[in-house]
Amino acid sequence: GLALLIYTVISLVQKIERSFNMIWRVPEMRSLSQRFSNYLSVIMIGPLLMVSAIGVTASIFSSELMQQIIEIEPFGSVIVLVSRFTPFFLVVLAFTFVYVFIPNTRVKLRYAFFAGVIAGVSWQAASMLFASFVADSTRYAAIYSGFAAGIFALIWTYLNWMILLLGASLAFYLQNPSSVAKRRNVQLSPELQEHVGLALVWLAAKPFSRGEPAPQQETLEQSLRVPGEVTRLISDKLIRAGVLSLAGDQGDRLVPGKALDLITVGSVLDAVRRDEDKVVARLPDDAVPESLRVRSVAQEKLTFAELLRDQSGAHREPGEGE
Repeated sequence: GLALLIYTVISLVQKIERSFNMIWRVPEMRSLSQRFSNYLSVIMIGPLLMVSAIGVTASIFSSELMQQIIEIEPFGSVIVLVSRFTPFFLVVLAFTFVYVFIPNTRVKLRYAFFAGVIAGVSWQAASMLFASFVADSTRYAAIYSGFAAGIFALIWTYLNWMILLLGASLAFYLQNPSSVAKRRNVQLSPELQEHVGLALVWLAAKPFSRGEPAPQQETLEQSLRVPGEVTRLISDKLIRAGVLSLAGDQGDRLVPGKALDLITVGSVLDAVRRDEDKVVARLPDDAVPESLRVRSVAQEKLTFAELLRDQSGAHREPGEGE
């Protein structure tokens, strides 16, 4: 039973991380060691804050000493006010903690806190509305009998999940306002991919050669003025190819993946152009002439009229046309 509970909790946190990484346009999850430490923190601290938020008011008012202090003004009014806001504050801390530690990227605390406040307000409002709905829906319990509790649990789970993801999206757009302003679909052309790939390697190599701190991915995205999802896609290709590597405590800084003497312009372009899904390998053999499969400078000057003439000459019988 305990093993099943642990597996369920870890699986849930993994799904939350994947969802947050999709919101933050992060292509990869953390390493196993990082996931273990972060998951342990979330599992230990998150529920503790939520349970504290639920029971703190009752615990405070049940104390005999607190009852005596409440009778003394103005302490009574202050304590009542604080006790009412303490559960909300703990819920905000729980949301903020999750928004900072779950995504596999650096989330600024002020944006996570603001999103936590909005999510906390939404959660408190949803909990009051849901409690009122359950209290007034006795007829549903009569109709659905034992299934009513399950239906209410599903509704409450959906509301919690929606509030959690909305807060994560809010934190992302607050930290990346360029993703909202003048948002439009960017055509991911080969020219754009090649230029961004070369720019990322160049901007990572310069400070590395001078012994300066490695730049953050977020800083590079802002300096290139390209949507974050584009730079993340290309930087991910370069990381998988070993051209770049992630560094820093948060794993959000880009450094060369090998010695600069071993990184060529061609290797960067090959990494960006590489068909990682192996779609090219599934193309029919006659889809592209063999002369086009090997890239060269001379080949790029060939016209398709010349290619067709060469192709027709290769298929002509030796004695034909004499």
